[in-house]
Amino acid sequence: MWRLIGGGSVTFAASDGEAVTFSSRGSFADAVGAGSDAQTRYLSRRTAAGWSTTALTPTPSWDDVQYFFGNLNFDGFSDDLHTAILSAYNLPGFPGATPNRGNLFLENTESHALQLISESHFEPTGQLDISENHWGISRDAKHLSLQARARLLPEAPSGVPSVYEWDEGTLRLASILPDGEPASEGAVTFEYEPEAVTPDGRGVLFLSPPSGAGQLYERVDHQRTVWVSQPELGGTVEPTPENIQVEDVTADGRHILFSTTSQLLPEDANEGRDIYLYSETPDPASEHNLTLISKSGDAAFVVGSAADASRVYFRLEGGDIDLWEEGITRHVVGEVLSEGAPNRQSAWNSWSPGGARVSADGRYLAFLTAGTPSGDGVHREMYLFDAERDELTCVSCPPGPRTSDATVESSVANGVPSLTLVSLEPRFLSSEATVFFSTGEALVPEDTNGVSDAYEYSPPSHRLSLLSTGKGSDPASFVEADTNGSDAFIVTRQRLVSADKDESIDLYAVRVDGGFQSPPSTPPPCEPSSCQREGSGAPGAPLVTSTAYAPGNRKCSRNRHRARHCGRHPRRRRHHSHPRKPKPGQQHKSRSANR
Repeated sequence: MWRLIGGGSVTFAASDGEAVTFSSRGSFADAVGAGSDAQTRYLSRRTAAGWSTTALTPTPSWDDVQYFFGNLNFDGFSDDLHTAILSAYNLPGFPGATPNRGNLFLENTESHALQLISESHFEPTGQLDISENHWGISRDAKHLSLQARARLLPEAPSGVPSVYEWDEGTLRLASILPDGEPASEGAVTFEYEPEAVTPDGRGVLFLSPPSGAGQLYERVDHQRTVWVSQPELGGTVEPTPENIQVEDVTADGRHILFSTTSQLLPEDANEGRDIYLYSETPDPASEHNLTLISKSGDAAFVVGSAADASRVYFRLEGGDIDLWEEGITRHVVGEVLSEGAPNRQSAWNSWSPGGARVSADGRYLAFLTAGTPSGDGVHREMYLFDAERDELTCVSCPPGPRTSDATVESSVANGVPSLTLVSLEPRFLSSEATVFFSTGEALVPEDTNGVSDAYEYSPPSHRLSLLSTGKGSDPASFVEADTNGSDAFIVTRQRLVSADKDESIDLYAVRVDGGFQSPPSTPPPCEPSSCQREGSGAPGAPLVTSTAYAPGNRKCSRNRHRARHCGRHPRRRRHHSHPRKPKPGQQHKSRSANR
């Protein structure tokens, strides 16, 4: 009996929903190895016959101890989940890997072929020379950055850390200053921040020198370096900026958001921390590249931004949220979230996975507030802000007293520990502005079980819908969705389809318009004279292709949505780039991805 990890943020889906990766405390399918904390990483991919599952974790040396230096973790994935980045200690028999050391690999999730990223081409690496936590990755995982103290290439300076870029198999020194010389004082990249590489892979960000007044630079196209944090005060001698923190890189890769306590523009008239926007121009050495986003001096961090940086949401030290929109700043969230809890602050970190998401156009901000279950009804809630309507909505608030927290992390395992994918941000706000979350509150009449269930909220219709049943004693939790919200993933012990034969924690895909037909059931043995052909299942029928579960629609009907529950073949999408969205009142159908 195997157990899928049902706690924390350990599940991540491909951007198109055609694949999903998860962890299990046990071995099944084609597993040959286990990683840190005895977990095996798996990937399920949708096929014409159903879901096909394969184990991704390679086999470490059997005499390795899995602690500290002996970790084996999956740290990142490409958007389509075809490629994974793996930090592993002492994988046996791999050419070029340093024995008894941590190494970084890329794994092809289809062929399981490994490719060494951190191979040294100059001097041997020591125990702590390769930093497994400081790296970046492009969306297609073809471009990466890493930090190493060892000289992986002869042109790297000696005795200091350097930042390297790995570009489709070629290793280059990235920490080169604008004058073309390597950063002799050393350079570092950012911990658990995939944005250290721009989404398109063109740029690699680094700070140099590593301590003190480290400046932010970007190495562009392997050919030139720009000084991102360069002051634009107009004087002959400009001060050196201090306390620089990278905040975000926009999806188009052309804008970098960072904060500093130094004055970089004349309009920054305070000594506190403010947020700046760097925008790429043809000649950054002579053109103005900086825009001041915050002006109050009490900026905490960037919450998120539009793909083209036309809208930027940022949090202030007091917990309020402001929106900068093409030069105009307005207040978004403040006292409305403090009712009944004077000192509440927003419940997210400035690094992954975080508790806030911004839509690609910047119109919508979905976020969790902080809250602790108590007698006064103060609980964590999911809110959605619409910038065009200037409208703030609590999508998880019940009409009566509050009794449960809203969350975007699974909690069905009752405290079973997990390894969070800190470099990834599970999607709970789709490109269509659909919001996904879990709560123990009964937000619709169909939710009658008094335990956690998974929900979705649609802004155009202001409609709340269950993703799980709302029935039974076992909780269900939302864990992930694809980019446009056509596919959502939930975990539960409930047996929602006929292919689920046990009460272990399983992962389900919940899809707009359903996906696959339920396999025919196997008939009981019978005498030859009494057997009927109509009652026999097809030989070799797939076991994991059911979509027979649809919340709230349990009876046969002439209605198209309900009829599929009675065994009719569901309509499938012909073009995945144009998914069919549900009509008002229509719910999702579900099928299992647990085998």
